[in-house]
Amino acid sequence: MKKALRFALLLVIPVASVLLGASLSYSYIAVGVSVIAILIDPLRVESKALPFFVYLLLVSAIQLGFLLLYMNPITGGTSTSDGSPTPAPFSQRLMKLRARREKLPPVKVVDQQQKQKQQNKQGGDVSAAKGGQMAKLRMVSPERFENSTDMVHDLRMVSVILAAHNEQQYCERTLASIYDATPPDILKEIIIVDDGSDPPMSTAYNHTRFPNVKIIRNEEREGLIRSKLIGGDAAEGDLIVFLDAHVKPDPGWTAPLIRHTNTNYKRVVVPLIPILNGETWEINRAAVGVKMMFDWTLQFQWFEDHNDLVPCMSGGLLAMTKRWWEESGKLDDGMYEWGGENIEQSIRIWLCGGEIYVARDSIVGHVFREKFPYKIDNEKIMVNKARAVEVWWDEYKEKFYQHYPSGRKFKDRMGNTTERETIKERLNCKPFSWYVEKFHDVFVDRGMLPMNTFLIQKAGTDQCLIPSQHVLNQRNPPLSRDRLAYTTCDKESKAQRFQWRNQGRTLQNVESKKCFDAANPPSEGHETILFLCEGTNHNQVWEHTNGRLTHSSFCAGTKNDQLTLHLWHCSDKPAEEGQLFKFVDYKAEFQNVPKKKKKDKDKDKDKDKDKEKDKRQ
Repeated sequence: MKKALRFALLLVIPVASVLLGASLSYSYIAVGVSVIAILIDPLRVESKALPFFVYLLLVSAIQLGFLLLYMNPITGGTSTSDGSPTPAPFSQRLMKLRARREKLPPVKVVDQQQKQKQQNKQGGDVSAAKGGQMAKLRMVSPERFENSTDMVHDLRMVSVILAAHNEQQYCERTLASIYDATPPDILKEIIIVDDGSDPPMSTAYNHTRFPNVKIIRNEEREGLIRSKLIGGDAAEGDLIVFLDAHVKPDPGWTAPLIRHTNTNYKRVVVPLIPILNGETWEINRAAVGVKMMFDWTLQFQWFEDHNDLVPCMSGGLLAMTKRWWEESGKLDDGMYEWGGENIEQSIRIWLCGGEIYVARDSIVGHVFREKFPYKIDNEKIMVNKARAVEVWWDEYKEKFYQHYPSGRKFKDRMGNTTERETIKERLNCKPFSWYVEKFHDVFVDRGMLPMNTFLIQKAGTDQCLIPSQHVLNQRNPPLSRDRLAYTTCDKESKAQRFQWRNQGRTLQNVESKKCFDAANPPSEGHETILFLCEGTNHNQVWEHTNGRLTHSSFCAGTKNDQLTLHLWHCSDKPAEEGQLFKFVDYKAEFQNVPKKKKKDKDKDKDKDKDKEKDKRQ
């Protein structure tokens, strides 16, 4: 047999593996085996040790052996009557092998609006009724979830938990949306924890439509935190997903959550959270919540920095393995009702060996209400926050009390924290300084660890910018009137200090924590204001070049001795038009975290000695 033909036959399996979509790692191995076989082949011919076809079978067996090793964990498609998975066809197994060994592709997002229009033309049977009234529940076809069922499910079953207090308005639509968007073979149960609703949540939906919905009712109001604890403990699925009772998931939403938690059982995952219109039940995909971060007073806002690590969850929508829920300490049941539990849980997960990621291909629309549907006790929220700070922030808790001095009065009401301290010890949790270092860029970007602060001085004068309320004697001015005015420069005035954030694109006032805003739409003579800082708000993007503060094609400045800052077309004579500024450096506002006093250190040493004595006894 000719040499070229022999070499071609030895390369059949590597070529076939590439064409069928096997992983690159397996293809490399197959090619390597073929290359070695080709190099050895002249020796085989010379020694006449083996017929070529026996040699070819031996090489092919080695290559197929490696393939079987790669294929062994892959299952898919269907299940037997006892729930065990059946093997997928060969080509599908290769596709899933590639998805597992490399990175799974993003889950395809279905355009629900377009799909609904097509179904309506074909006689679709789902009404667009408002509130919780659904004319008829559409049956879910498993074929709709190709991206989900093609995945390798190490975690087989999902429990969805809805903590609900008087959520009758959206309950049935939420249940229908979850059923419609979730593969039926992985949905173990939906648990509604009815937190003292009147009327009970059991009256809010048709039970025959949702056979695996379980109701756990608190006869007396327990609050969101304890309701979630009850639901999480009752869940029987491998993966527990907490949702609010006013959401609409996209088809395929569970697949990325499962993929992430299969990567690491200690990984907590949050979906993208766009705004859901409570009337039309349509998702606004242009307004999406990604991740959150708190400040030193534990107020938190949405932000986006285009990586997948989440320093702080919103708390309402998240997925985690049941195993990690139990190991990590669940939620702090020493907290009151609602508020601060998301911060405590987020910090604890990061410090105690876990991680939090956003799954950008999992989308769950959420109705953001203009006001809470029930009364909120702000003092109880502050007690919860003080409890989180005292347990987890170590010496950084002084930053909380420096920025919120009245917070100290809530320490006496926060109760016993022994159980939380035990979790820290059991999981060998890291200090809070590790968290600050981990998310250093986020802390700096939010002005919590500013590199330096400065005064913005009008060139050639002794006048510096300050929030107008200090000049115009306004108290708590409305957002639209929180302007920038001039006053005599004073380095000791915190109100006159500014800092760059948002990677040097946004100017923030140190005292108010608000940012320069061009007040859309920017135009000639438009007044510049201070507004809540939003990293994605283009109106807050500024440049400081050659002494000018510019936004788009405009320069900030003053004309005719104006007291407040306005936008003007950039002048050839910036100094004369009040468009020239000098940034006067000030010592960094963030000081090193206060070190423990000698007395405190001595107390700690005494405690350590006492512990050693107890161990010996």
